[in-house]
Amino acid sequence: MDINWINIRPIDGSQHLGFEELCSQLARHETPEGSSFIRKGSPDAGVECYATFPDGNEWGWQAKFFTERLDKTQWQQVDNSVKRALEKHPNLTKYTVCMPIDRADPRIPDEKWFMDRWNDRVEKWSTWACQDQVRNVL
Repeated sequence: MDINWINIRPIDGSQHLGFEELCSQLARHETPEGSSFIRKGSPDAGVECYATFPDGNEWGWQAKFFTERLDKTQWQQVDNSVKRALEKHPNLTKYTVCMPIDRADPRIPDEKWFMDRWNDRVEKWSTWACQDQVRNVL
């Protein structure tokens, strides 16, 4: 199936909001039994929605309606969302960033493609998460 994300139904005149709503509905469906699902408005503290578990742990979802290769500004937006999520949701154990774009991964030596940049970011975000965990324990 070939989906043209540019045709996503807008909410309140915004395709970004339409994409956020779609991602939130899919996240609600993914939330395990026994957890509570919370959908947030804007500002969202780095998550569009999240699930809280009986032990206090959380899963969070963030939607970014970027339909083409990310530029420096868009990467910064994702970084900022991750930072806010880690700060405002210290019990996050799973964080999903939703984007309507496939990550190109041709694995060509000495070239950086979307998947390479994504993996670099995941490493950076994981470091931030570990630092936040240490701060929360101290």
